[in-house]
Amino acid sequence: MLALAELGAAIRWLHPSDGAAHSDWEPLLLDGVRSLEGAGTRAELVEGLRGLFESVAPTVVIWRREHVEGDQLDEPACLDPEAQPADAKDPSDSDQAEPSDAESSDAEPSEAESSEAESSDTDTSGADTSGADTSGVEPSDTESSEAESSDADVSDTESSGAVPSDARASDAESSNAESGNAESEPDEQKVTEPSPKEQPARPQPKPPDHDAGGEDRPPLPAELHAADDPFSIVQWHRRGYADGLAPACAERVVYLPGSDRACSSAAARKRRRPGSSCSTCMPPEGRPLAPAAPLQLQLPRGLASMIPLALWLRDGRPAADEGAEFGEAAALEYSLDDRGTRLLAVLRTWSLLRRFFPHPHPLTDPQALLLPALCTVAEQPTPLALRQAIEILLAGFQDGNAALLIATEQAAPRHLPELSLGWIEERVVVTRSAIEQVQPGDAITAINGVSIDNLLAEWLIRTPASTATAAIVRTVARLLERDRDGVVVELELDRQDDAGPRELTVQVVADRRADRRPMLADPRPSKPIVELDDGVVYLDATRIRRLAGAARRARRARVVIVDLRGELADPRGSVLAHFIDTGRALAIERMPTGPDPAGQLPLEPVGERRVEPDGPRLHARPLILADARTRGRAELELAGFDQLGATVIGSTSAGDLGAVATAWLPGGWQLRFTHGELRRLDGSRLWGLGVTPTLPIEPTRASLRAQVDPLLAAALELARKP
Repeated sequence: MLALAELGAAIRWLHPSDGAAHSDWEPLLLDGVRSLEGAGTRAELVEGLRGLFESVAPTVVIWRREHVEGDQLDEPACLDPEAQPADAKDPSDSDQAEPSDAESSDAEPSEAESSEAESSDTDTSGADTSGADTSGVEPSDTESSEAESSDADVSDTESSGAVPSDARASDAESSNAESGNAESEPDEQKVTEPSPKEQPARPQPKPPDHDAGGEDRPPLPAELHAADDPFSIVQWHRRGYADGLAPACAERVVYLPGSDRACSSAAARKRRRPGSSCSTCMPPEGRPLAPAAPLQLQLPRGLASMIPLALWLRDGRPAADEGAEFGEAAALEYSLDDRGTRLLAVLRTWSLLRRFFPHPHPLTDPQALLLPALCTVAEQPTPLALRQAIEILLAGFQDGNAALLIATEQAAPRHLPELSLGWIEERVVVTRSAIEQVQPGDAITAINGVSIDNLLAEWLIRTPASTATAAIVRTVARLLERDRDGVVVELELDRQDDAGPRELTVQVVADRRADRRPMLADPRPSKPIVELDDGVVYLDATRIRRLAGAARRARRARVVIVDLRGELADPRGSVLAHFIDTGRALAIERMPTGPDPAGQLPLEPVGERRVEPDGPRLHARPLILADARTRGRAELELAGFDQLGATVIGSTSAGDLGAVATAWLPGGWQLRFTHGELRRLDGSRLWGLGVTPTLPIEPTRASLRAQVDPLLAAALELARKP
């Protein structure tokens, strides 16, 4: 399944053939899930992959690159936890699957993989590239002997990355290739041949033994070689995940003979002149990719593949446009009761994040994240297990905007007791309560008999966030969520009051729909718009649905306290727009764009996020309240106020500003994920850092017991100063 996922994602998003562009990918990959899982040897796996992709990508080459002792895939890839050593640690700390006659890797699994893996029939493993055979490439007429000589083995650390067939990447580049998107600009990357001292240590490859299952790398297909006649070149130009929302786009573009300017395939069919403005989805001026320099992809199970990133149009006609996207109607044709569909949903989720998430962690192995998700779904035949597996996958990518939308365009309904929790003084603490037995400031030590530390460990791995603080805050907020109405929850509390410290056990009922009756999570004012002092107006932008109307009520104020602790309730409005006279750029937007010659989608600027002035103009002094719950457009507003020099009170924001896309999954669920980033105008990063406060202040258990909001109190103190 790992080989299918890696190869399928590369062909689907990078290979510009008509078949790949027009294919119904979900049925194709579902066929692969059902047929390849039973492969008993590497030879069977290779033949299965070739047969699966031959019709959509006939110029893609797949082969067995390693010479190994035996060719069987007869050991479990998802290990039996009971068979592990006693000191082996399982980080998921969740229910384990039963053992099965699953298949194994040719290479030893990593320690992290061994600790996370579960039993499965799934054909999965990380790749060991130590024995890669990279000889035997036949260069095209336009390739030089230097390109052939620089085509070297790929190190073990590049098992899931990609290198062009005509170059060997440096160690710095290999980490970018591994992560999926190069963080540096393309012209900053240097392709060099490392000296022997720079080469990572690796085992010496065994002599060729074709009976042991290895193959010499096949030559390039004849269709990729250059010819004497000038032909056009077609390749993909992608900008983010093309879900129909600008500036994201995806279009196959054509470079006409003798031109460095691309044109859309549709415009090229109309024979417009080279360089004409034929689409809004155009790559920058430059040389096209070379058909004879395909992407070399190292696959698990000792396999490898060459995937052309560009193709010759030998018949003189440009390629046709892309086929239909996988939408709601197609997604609902699949049933989550089907095991293959559940595995397919995991593969599609991983494929989107693997290619379009712009912030891969340098220490994260995408295949290591996919393996436990496949194992869980393969062995636990329920949609609930699928949901857990995808949530853990999203959290592993550290995508702070990621979410699994169970109902159409919204999260699944959740029920909560009439109280709120927060992360205060390194403990889970009640921040608001409408239940008599539970008081603000109470620390929760256990829920339903499970210690709070174990619950945090269980839920943290399922909570996507770009910073550790945001992750713990979001985890704490969901500890009391229940799927059904009326569920009784037992709480063990640690209370400190005038009677001294004591421990209590109470029962509460989850009878409040979180989306219909939201509850304040701190002692902020009950009304979202209120005058707190003479000329001092408080605006809670997380509860005001029409910010323009709120601005009119605050037009005579001398100080406006803007509460951004949460997400904006107004889907289109802006508080910041009432504090400026002219339009302002707030951030630079960048998206994964390409592919480049290494098969990556490096981040490129695509525009700016701006705010335009709106009336009435407020001349009051703004004071801003923020913390780790400040996210989405609220965080962009915060960055704008920070740019204006406003005082920010509280703690650092969530740090997950970026363009968000939505994609359908087989079975009718939707995936929301990040496919672009926003940076400050000076180019400094916001993702994973957030906006830091001018005046750092955090609530305490004592302030909660006294029902005092220390952030608001500090703002009022500043407002009273001249």
